[in-house]
Amino acid sequence: MICLAVLASDTRDSVHGDDVEQQPLQTNLYRERLVQSLILGEYTNSGPYVLETMIHYVYIEFAIRADADKGIWFLLALEVNLAVRMGYHRDPSHFPGISPLKSEMRRRLWATVVQGDILISSQMGMPRMISDWQCDTAEPRNLNDADLDQDTSELPPPRPETEITTALGAIARRRILTALGTISDLAANVKSCKYAEVMRADAILREAAASIPPPFKMKSTTASITDSPQVIMSRLFISHLFYKGQITLHRRFILVESASAGEGLSFYSRQACLDACLGMLRIQHILDEETLPGGLLHTMRWRVSSIIKHQFLTATMILCSMLHRGQTLHREQEIMETLRNTKEIWIRGSSTSQEAKKAAETVSFVLARAGETRDYGNDLDAERARAAITLQDMPINTNGSDAGFTFDGQAVLQTTMDLHECKSGDPPRPQ
Repeated sequence: MICLAVLASDTRDSVHGDDVEQQPLQTNLYRERLVQSLILGEYTNSGPYVLETMIHYVYIEFAIRADADKGIWFLLALEVNLAVRMGYHRDPSHFPGISPLKSEMRRRLWATVVQGDILISSQMGMPRMISDWQCDTAEPRNLNDADLDQDTSELPPPRPETEITTALGAIARRRILTALGTISDLAANVKSCKYAEVMRADAILREAAASIPPPFKMKSTTASITDSPQVIMSRLFISHLFYKGQITLHRRFILVESASAGEGLSFYSRQACLDACLGMLRIQHILDEETLPGGLLHTMRWRVSSIIKHQFLTATMILCSMLHRGQTLHREQEIMETLRNTKEIWIRGSSTSQEAKKAAETVSFVLARAGETRDYGNDLDAERARAAITLQDMPINTNGSDAGFTFDGQAVLQTTMDLHECKSGDPPRPQ
C-alpha cells in the first residue's frame, strides 16, 4: 500500500527536485520489501493475505511500466493460480464456516483477479486463464465498507445502484468484463466462427452495457463537473472496456476488400468497429486534456496505464489501416481529424514509450501519404522506412486477440507490402 501511495503521489508537480528523484528509489525499495515478504511468508502455501499482497505486487509492476511487458503476464499466472488454489473461484456460500464479512471480501477479490486476467491476457495476445465454467463466485453486493464488520451475522440487503458505494465500481466493471470474457474466448478460438456467434456476443456486450449502474454510464465532461475524479475515471474506464469489446469482436471484418454476398452481413461489424475506434480515441483525448494540471482528472493520471493506452494504440492502427487502404466507409474526414489529434498525443508520449513512438511515426506517415502537411520527422523517406519497420514489427495475429499493434493479420501483411512499394518509388496499389 505504501508503494502504491508513492506511485500516486504528485512528485511531478513538486517544486523540490529531490522529491522527483526520490520517487523511483522509494518505489524500488518498497517493491523489494514486498517480494521479500512474499518469499518469507512462503506465499505458495496460500497463507492469510497472500493473495491481496500478490495482487498489489502485480499491479505495482504493471503500473511502473509505460509499455506492455510479458513478465507481468507470468506474474498474473501466479496470482490466478493462488486465487484458485485458495478457493476464490467458488462462491463462499459453499463454505458455511466463512463469515459474511470474509465472504464479501472474497467476492470483491475474485472480481479483481478476473479483471486482471482478461485485461492483461488480451494485452499480451493470449487467451484468458479463467473460463466461465470453472467458477461460480457471485457478484459483490452494492455495500459500503461501513455496512460490514466482524460481528455481522448476515449480509445486509444491497443498496440501490443509483447510490455510489465502495463496491459499485467493481460491480459495474465485472458486468462488462463478463461479456469481454465471452468475446475473448471467441477471438482466441482457432476455429472459424459463424457470424451468428459474433452477433450473439455483440448482444451480450450491449446487454452488459445496458446493465451498468446509472452513476457509471457515460456522460460529457461538462455534465461531470460536480462528480469526483474517481467516479469520472471509472466512468471512462467502463466506456473504454465497452469499446474494447466491440473492437476485439468486429475488427476482423473491418477491411472487406469488395462488395460480395457476405459484405452485407458484415456491414454492421465494420460500422461498429469504426465507431468504437473513434469513441476510444475520444476517451484518449479527454484523458490527455483532463489529466493536465488543473484538469478534472489530474490527481488520477497515474491510473492511465499501459492497458488503457494499448487499446488507444489498437484503435489508432485500425484507423491508419483504413485510411491507408482507402476503406473509410465514407468517413475519411472524421478519421483524418481523429488521427491528427491522436498523433499529437503519441508524439508527446514518445519520449517515455516505445509504443507511443512507433504510433507517432506510423500516424505521421499515413497522414502524409493522405496529403497532410508533416510536422514529425525531417525526411519522408526515413519516415516511410520507419513506418514500414513499425508495421513489420507488429505481431501477426489472425484470431482477433490483442498483441502489440495487432488487429488483422492479412491487413498488416498487405499494408507492409504497400509501404515497401512506396519506399522503393513504385506507384501505390489502386484502392
